[in-house]
Amino acid sequence: MQTPGRTESKAVNAVRFQVRNQAVLLVTLLFTLFGLACAPSNPAKVGAEHRESKTVARCTTGKPIGARLLRDALRRHRFSAQCQGIVGAQVANFTPTAQGAEAARAEHEGSLICGVRRRPIGRMARHPHRVFEHDSLSTHSQPGREIYLANVDCSLYLERSTRKDVALQLRAAIDELSQSY
Repeated sequence: MQTPGRTESKAVNAVRFQVRNQAVLLVTLLFTLFGLACAPSNPAKVGAEHRESKTVARCTTGKPIGARLLRDALRRHRFSAQCQGIVGAQVANFTPTAQGAEAARAEHEGSLICGVRRRPIGRMARHPHRVFEHDSLSTHSQPGREIYLANVDCSLYLERSTRKDVALQLRAAIDELSQSY
């Protein structure tokens, strides 16, 4: 006959084992679902999928500059910018899962991420038509530029293969925006 302590111990161990298995199953299921949702059906179509209208996020509004206005100004200055609903309102020329041709294009253009707030804050609220520019990223982790105007803040990441005039093109796009609103 078994003692009550051993039976309880076996029961506790069985419950722990079941909980651990449930956690592993849940994590595996989540990775599988996210992997299937993010993976393209055909790797050759990676860039094409993000250019199709059904996969592009809606451009959100902001005051005084909306994401659509920013996207259009960047496109006029040779950036292949897209509206993305990753975190808040973003306009970027690549996605976090970019691979192949899309990643190479973003490296050549300079990886660009612009955030669009609903309204200007801080010094941009006090001087909404002034362009604030920094010759390095705030993290100093790699070469780049940061530029701010009203409710827009852009970070440009520079690579060795980035075209030489990219910083000037970004500044020209932002200057165009500052004069248009």
